[in-house]
Amino acid sequence: MQGLQELFGLPSASVTPHAELEADLQLDSLATAELAVWLEDALAVRLPADAGQPRTLGDLQALLDAARAEQDVCAVDDPEAP
Repeated sequence: MQGLQELFGLPSASVTPHAELEADLQLDSLATAELAVWLEDALAVRLPADAGQPRTLGDLQALLDAARAEQDVCAVDDPEAP
């Protein structure tokens, strides 16, 4: 999560799974969208469009984990898929 700290200038102590994106980290919806795009690019994964907006960093991590798992399943089903 060092990238998150650098991207938004957050102190490392505030970056925890229970940290609320808006209340604790002061990330508005635009900043949350920027974070999602940054994570998608950095991790080479796509979050589902219908996932809704995560409330905490833990929620965001769960979405990323689910997207990675889905991506892995698709790769196994179709090894030639990008």
